[in-house]
Amino acid sequence: MATSIYFLSVALVGYLSSRLTEKYKSHFAHIIPLGLGITGLFYFWDILIWNKFNLAGFIIFVLFFALLTVLFLRIKKIRIITPIEFNLLDLIILGLLLLVALQQIYGYWDAWAIWNTKAKFLTSENWQQLFSPQIKWMHPDYPLLLPSIVAAGWSVSNTFNPVVPFVVALLFSWSIYLLVKDWISHLFNNSVYGVLGGLLMISLPAFLRWSGSQYADIPLANFILLGVTLLYFSTKNLSVFISGSAFGMAIFTKNEGLLYFVLILASFIYTFWRINKKIPFKSVMLLLGGALPGILSSLVVKNYATRNEFITNFPNIISSISFHRIFLILEGFLREFLAWKEWIVFWIIAIIFLVFLHKREKEHYFWNTFFTVLIVLCFVSFFFIYLVTPQDVVWHIQTSFNRLLIQIFPLVIVSIFIRLRHLKIKQAFPEI
Repeated sequence: MATSIYFLSVALVGYLSSRLTEKYKSHFAHIIPLGLGITGLFYFWDILIWNKFNLAGFIIFVLFFALLTVLFLRIKKIRIITPIEFNLLDLIILGLLLLVALQQIYGYWDAWAIWNTKAKFLTSENWQQLFSPQIKWMHPDYPLLLPSIVAAGWSVSNTFNPVVPFVVALLFSWSIYLLVKDWISHLFNNSVYGVLGGLLMISLPAFLRWSGSQYADIPLANFILLGVTLLYFSTKNLSVFISGSAFGMAIFTKNEGLLYFVLILASFIYTFWRINKKIPFKSVMLLLGGALPGILSSLVVKNYATRNEFITNFPNIISSISFHRIFLILEGFLREFLAWKEWIVFWIIAIIFLVFLHKREKEHYFWNTFFTVLIVLCFVSFFFIYLVTPQDVVWHIQTSFNRLLIQIFPLVIVSIFIRLRHLKIKQAFPEI
């Protein structure tokens, strides 16, 4: 019962925050990540203020947010009550993801050893012990949004119910499918294309394998995809601000979130300048303002945690760089791209599409350019990460590159469909 109440509060926060996007009717694709992410932030701030979970404080956060949002919607004359879009196929996909997740109801190794263990720490009065250098194998510097989301459910229900992390993982996976399907459907004004894009994503073994893992990679991919989605369809300042909020949640989900936010900002500024010959200061400030809660929360964690081994060993890392290391990285990348049991031939086809599928005219199409720059920057960043990693580079690639690809995988699918659409329709980002 108490667990149900927690998820109802998530739904309330998610529904109201989704109304702030203004662009669409309410959709589970927005309700789920916004509801879970904002609720997780509320929980973290609650334990930060009281030094332990305070149910009254948590309820105040939720109610204050709800009342403030309703007041804002009334002032802006935005409809509060709207139908929520979903159909039978969406429910079938949810059922499919549920069946897959049931094969790993407790998640994979890092779910037990890191993410859910951190959530248990957060529920205790001595939650700051999770930053102890004695348990550095748990990576004390990792951001805490996913553990906060899970811990909130456990604290409200006063039990370590495994249903909470299971349902959270399931909802994040379903939301990614809904976002991809919804975005592509709007692109072509045809839901068939959206369904094809969504089915393409969930048909690949790699996505299905990680969908119920209870790792932070799927939530990170969700927040990044949501942020770019809202930025793509934004017509008003508020949508850009909420887009920034999604990026802030990504930053507080995994360390890579900050990297992606910087790359997205760089790609956005470069593309805007290339087309309009000016820098979109207003949009950038709105994105930074929206991301601020997530950034500040992440800084709190960094303040408590011991320094990352990458920083402490940086001089030794630089001296270890060699041509042999570069060869190992490129070989590891190629092996993953060709991993049939994970990706079939997706990455080979995706690279071909992104390189060759474009209209040969002088005009620059904003989102084609944006995604090209962003994806290239992502892979350059991945290469640099492995170039300077303090870990054995072969082992590091084998255990993490697959998950890095999962983080950008939904964006790559959308970018392919955008390029297909832009073979006929030109689009430029409207200045806000």
